[in-house]
Amino acid sequence: MSVPIEQLGEQMIGLLPRLRRLAQAILETAPAEGSARQCADDVVQACIERALRSQISWQDQHAFENGMFSMLTRACAAAYQHAPLVVQGVPRGAQHADHPSTETLRRTYAALPLPQRAAIALVVLEQRSYRDAAAMLEMPLPTLTQQLWQGREKLQAQLQA
Repeated sequence: MSVPIEQLGEQMIGLLPRLRRLAQAILETAPAEGSARQCADDVVQACIERALRSQISWQDQHAFENGMFSMLTRACAAAYQHAPLVVQGVPRGAQHADHPSTETLRRTYAALPLPQRAAIALVVLEQRSYRDAAAMLEMPLPTLTQQLWQGREKLQAQLQA
């Protein structure tokens, strides 16, 4: 039994802001000719189109969200593979003499490999469980744990620099 299209539309509309934030976090780098926000919006649109074509039939909200986030991470990976990527300029953030600038941290995050950014975005920003994040990224749980550890280590090194 599938979800009525009206209900599916309502669920997707409710999820749009989170999908956009997640796409922007994963695609902290963007094609040279576009902004990170435009690239993220394109990826979200591709994700929504894919979901509508696949006629999603998830009844429970948790499974629906996991499915949408999984589609989004696959769409981000596809966008990342098919575009020449550069780190975009980041607005200067507030700085403290003993801490790296927000810009430095964002650049460090942007320089992380896509699997590490995606893992951090899902677990830290979206607060998904490790098991859910691993399923969304289509990787074994130990691999997700390794990606998180490596990404956090690189960010921590920047904090201590």
